[in-house]
Amino acid sequence: MQLLKRFRLFACNRGSRALAIFLAVMAVLTMVSRAVDSLLIPQVAVCDFEERKLEYPVEIAGRVGTVGKRAIYCQDNLRIDNVWVQQNDTVEKGDLLFTLDLEFLEEEIHRLELETHKYDLQIEDIENAYLQQVSQPENNFGGTESGTWNSIIVTADQGSMDLPQSDNTGAAKDNAAALLQLDKREKQLTLDSLYALREQEGKVCAEFAGCVLECRVSAGSITLPEPVMVLEDFSQDLRFEGTVGRDGEPHTEERTAGASGQADTEGDITGAQKNFKIEEGIAGTTKNLKIEVGIAGTEKNLKIEEGVECTLEMEQSGEALEGVAITKVVQGEEGACRVVADVEKGALRQTGNAVLSFTKESRKYRNCVPLSALYSGKAGYYVIAVEEDKTILGIQSVASFVPVSVIESNDEYAAVEGNVYGCSKIVVQANKEVTEGERVRVMEE
Repeated sequence: MQLLKRFRLFACNRGSRALAIFLAVMAVLTMVSRAVDSLLIPQVAVCDFEERKLEYPVEIAGRVGTVGKRAIYCQDNLRIDNVWVQQNDTVEKGDLLFTLDLEFLEEEIHRLELETHKYDLQIEDIENAYLQQVSQPENNFGGTESGTWNSIIVTADQGSMDLPQSDNTGAAKDNAAALLQLDKREKQLTLDSLYALREQEGKVCAEFAGCVLECRVSAGSITLPEPVMVLEDFSQDLRFEGTVGRDGEPHTEERTAGASGQADTEGDITGAQKNFKIEEGIAGTTKNLKIEVGIAGTEKNLKIEEGVECTLEMEQSGEALEGVAITKVVQGEEGACRVVADVEKGALRQTGNAVLSFTKESRKYRNCVPLSALYSGKAGYYVIAVEEDKTILGIQSVASFVPVSVIESNDEYAAVEGNVYGCSKIVVQANKEVTEGERVRVMEE
């Protein structure tokens, strides 16, 4: 009996070991099978057809500036000591713009004082000469009882002035003195300006808040009658102006010269035909595409119209302003158009480079797919539908190529039509090339 019990116990343990070994072998074979299966069978990510509108974001690069600009002048023939601002700097009222060379300023003041004193001497000489002439005896000049005589008045730095009749002597004197008085007054006004600069220690400050649009002087330069600086006055209205071309890219000022002289009309952005490079069986994504980029044969004509509300974003500070309406669209050269948008007074406290953006929408399409789900072959475009097929191994997923026609596309989606109504899932990404009728494995999200 003991021997029989031992035999039964041994047989039971042996069976358990065999069962354990069998199960382990099956698990290994399953893992190997799955590994081989993953290498041979394409794994795909799928999506559904979407009903949606296609969106076309439009970005117009330009600049926000004041409607009017103010020039800053300084007395000419002075030397700049230092400039404390530069182009695109924002200044408040009272901020220091530049300083003058005080030594040079004193020399200019001294020179003008001498010239003013010189005019005083000339005027005095004219007065003395006139008084001397009218007080001399008549017989010294061979005159008659009527008192008519000829004389010559000599003035400093003025040469000789012939006075044929004594009746005209006073008028000539007054004219000469008046001319000198005008010159003296002009010099005196300039001198008063220089006195004011000296009292300010050669400092020139902003008289209003604004932005430096142009700075035409530098340390050591000599001032001219032209404006020293041009500032945008923040007390005036602000306005955005930008230019967009037919290809969606901003135009330079040189390319759009003369656009403002054209008649107002709606601006068109006509899409250029460009092909997406999509390899068969390998779904990819498309990045950094402009509004004009699309599937060949689906060219669009998007109009920029007056009244469209946009978002205005300042490039330097990142400040964004919603609800800015386009007020004018002017057609320019080479398909470019100039876009103008007025900014509500007080809404911004700065000027500079900015981007005006808005989004155009198409009509609603029933069947839209991501561009990564659209493939191209010799016969045209197609999508890869995933269908269920019953086999002896059970229900399996297989790939089916469905031809489609592209109606419209943007940089993310394409609206298609074709025999797609029975398709529930389409391939949007695959880890390897997919062929017609091939078994595929759908990756879980």
